[in-house]
Amino acid sequence: MGNVVGNALNCTGAGGHVKVKATANRGQVLAISIADDGIGMDPADLPNIFYRFYRTGQSRGLGSGGTGLGLAITRAIVDVHGGTVNVKSAGHGMGSTVTIRLSLNG
Repeated sequence: MGNVVGNALNCTGAGGHVKVKATANRGQVLAISIADDGIGMDPADLPNIFYRFYRTGQSRGLGSGGTGLGLAITRAIVDVHGGTVNVKSAGHGMGSTVTIRLSLNG
């Protein structure tokens, strides 16, 4: 969660918003969504963002000092727990949403 929320905060400018939402689907699956209205991503970048050291052009331009490891680490942790993580963005300036899903049944 720290990696994803940190990314959202780093990619959202002053006056922007980051929303964290958690829902449990019939007690079976916990879905946690982190949505921001920040810089967004080119849809062409989405297949690559979970690779180690991959950074989108927009994130490199922020000068945030990120290494491109946060989402790779997030996916590895979620995978170990049998969950999934995905990211959606409509494009530059349209924000991003990361959704993590974890089974509540072990």
